[in-house]
Amino acid sequence: MSLEQGLISQGKYQMQIDWISAVTGLVGAIIGGLCTLIGVQRQLHASTTEQKRREDIHRKAILQALHDELETLSEVYKSSAGGQIAVHQAGAPLLLYWPVSFDYFSVYHGNAALIGHLKDNDLRKSIIQTYTYAKATVDSFKLNNIFVEKYQQSVFITSQAPTDANKQVMQANHHQLVQYAIVLHESHKRLERSLEDTLRRLRKAGVLSEQN
Repeated sequence: MSLEQGLISQGKYQMQIDWISAVTGLVGAIIGGLCTLIGVQRQLHASTTEQKRREDIHRKAILQALHDELETLSEVYKSSAGGQIAVHQAGAPLLLYWPVSFDYFSVYHGNAALIGHLKDNDLRKSIIQTYTYAKATVDSFKLNNIFVEKYQQSVFITSQAPTDANKQVMQANHHQLVQYAIVLHESHKRLERSLEDTLRRLRKAGVLSEQN
């Protein structure tokens, strides 16, 4: 073999080595890139899973708080105005003054945005409906308080000055209370049904479970 042929052969051999090195380097870079990508994907998946877990815990905590608030309100209501309506006789005025000047629904108002994003459509609707009925019942009692005050005032005035005009006013106020008692009864029954349904749905959703 001549010197020239040897140099050519050596050059070809060197080119093959360079090509193999280049391919090996490329394959190594691709594998390294894939490994990095897989690692990033796993981190993102783990991060997403942890975020979802935290969101689920937060959502459950809010639902537990709503359950406790509704359960407490139900007990307070039944031991006061609700209990009075339950034994109230039809055709008689509800001569009950129930002070309801403060907000009973702090958990609901503080988490209205989260409640609006609940995936369980029936549960979301039930919660909103119950609180709407509860607010309507509170407003109804506020109005009944006004009617009671008017009637008691007319009774006092009539006792001091028993004129026909005063007696008519007293009778009108009495009749107003009798008619409005019907409204209160309907509001009471509607609220009771809704409360029971919502509490049942919340318990079914696992709010009483301590597992996260």
